[in-house]
Amino acid sequence: MYGDCMQLRLGMSSEDIQRLRNVSVVFHLAASVRFDDPLKDAILTNVLSTRELFELCLGMKALRAVVHVSTAYSNPEQTQVDERSHRLCPKHVHLQQSLAEQVCRDYESQLPLVIFRPSIVVNTIEEPLVGWIDNLNGPSGMLLGAGTGIVRTDLMPTGNRANTIPADISIKALLLAAWRRGTTKHTPSQNHLPVYNSAVEHEHSWQFDKMIDCGKANMTKLCFSRLLWVPGGSTTTWRVKYYLMVLLLHILPAMLVDTLCWVCGKRPFLMKIQRKVFLAQASLRYFVYHQWNFETERFRSLRNGLQGDDIAHSIIHVSDVGPAAAAAARGKLSPEQQQQERNQSSSSRREGPELEKKCASPSRRHPLAASTAAYHPSGQNISRLQPDAKIEPDAKTEPCDQRHHPTLIGPF
Repeated sequence: MYGDCMQLRLGMSSEDIQRLRNVSVVFHLAASVRFDDPLKDAILTNVLSTRELFELCLGMKALRAVVHVSTAYSNPEQTQVDERSHRLCPKHVHLQQSLAEQVCRDYESQLPLVIFRPSIVVNTIEEPLVGWIDNLNGPSGMLLGAGTGIVRTDLMPTGNRANTIPADISIKALLLAAWRRGTTKHTPSQNHLPVYNSAVEHEHSWQFDKMIDCGKANMTKLCFSRLLWVPGGSTTTWRVKYYLMVLLLHILPAMLVDTLCWVCGKRPFLMKIQRKVFLAQASLRYFVYHQWNFETERFRSLRNGLQGDDIAHSIIHVSDVGPAAAAAARGKLSPEQQQQERNQSSSSRREGPELEKKCASPSRRHPLAASTAAYHPSGQNISRLQPDAKIEPDAKTEPCDQRHHPTLIGPF
């Protein structure tokens, strides 16, 4: 089914729209989260697509719930974020999310709407695999960059926290939000727009200092097979020192490597990567230097009313998400799991059917980034299950005592 978020009617044909008339539950997750997108394109992607989707939903005869996925940072000027829809905010990507939430407010009397706001979504704890992730956004990208020796410094205050939520927990809560909305009756006169902050309490969030210490502590346990530089470096709170370290540890080595690549007839690559790293750090600095407290009472109440096995399979509140996510991110498994992973790596021909049961449907093939292999010792074998994706994992990890620690200069 073809579609385009920047087109009217989402770029869908009349036949496809007719097929959607029997849909009962809608999840709206299509959006651009890039901070450097042109404002016009971002508005079309994040706001116009929301309106066009809601117009399609008006024609669905059996519609029970429409879940709009926003972000917990849609109103960053408010340090205390409660579970209700707010007025507009003037900040670029969050302006788009605020506008999209305003569209939800416009349709709340016509559609069974729900606004779902995840915080910083990180790798999974259990499903589909321990530590699975399909992108390099947020903390996972920075940890991967540090692990390959590319990222060696950042400007970061001490004591601040990152409110992270594992992807599988957030998705379970997303399904529960749709179930709750679909089983709760509201009369047309009741303009009720439920909002759920998919986040952890402030005291259970992850301190940046602990995140960095966790990464350093595991550098000798899990290491990449393709390194540009031995992992190292540090953060600083002094802006002048930060720019000096960027010059000495990022820019100059990148210029040297690219010069060697050019002399050897290879394509230069490192300056382009360092430019992306610098822009990513700059775009995230506002969120690193500011703190938010998220109200999660309604989010934690989503499990109320569940019965039987549904309760055990719908755990959405983890009191200590940070260390749990850290363990998944660095591939820290139990001894039995580690032995199982080594056995699977040595017999990859028998691994396909087992992984295929755990992975998503082949119809939803995602380009697994290098972080998948980095966070899961046998993650590189997942690409074998996606033949049309033509994926070659960028980095691999395995226990350091089973191999040497080579340094390779080249694209990763």
